[in-house]
Amino acid sequence: MRDQEQFEKLWNQDIQILDEPNDRRGYISLVGTVEANGTQYVKKQTRKAGTFTLKPPSLRREQRNLEKLKQTGFIVPELVTYAESKRRCLLITKALDGFVDLNQFPDVRRALVNIALAIRRLHKDHWQY
Repeated sequence: MRDQEQFEKLWNQDIQILDEPNDRRGYISLVGTVEANGTQYVKKQTRKAGTFTLKPPSLRREQRNLEKLKQTGFIVPELVTYAESKRRCLLITKALDGFVDLNQFPDVRRALVNIALAIRRLHKDHWQY
């Protein structure tokens, strides 16, 4: 299958939208889920005018950051695919299984300490989040 055909197939798949589309800074973006080999998160971004040539999509940066964070030992969602066309891009990741909502965590203090340590590490490595 050609790349453009594959992109269109992924772009047009039915997803369960999780929130209202975000419409700002010249982009429209949305997030949803799809069931395909488990739950996957689908992020779509469309540029309203022009192309991504002058201003790259934020999803491209997110994809690169996921890869960099994984290399440094952070637990991040597994990347299923990233694709872009002239005015649209798509990022699909697998859901993180086995994680507990912080409100249901048995030792919230320990969780907060671990979060603080992770934030300190991000600051030390000059990450913006």
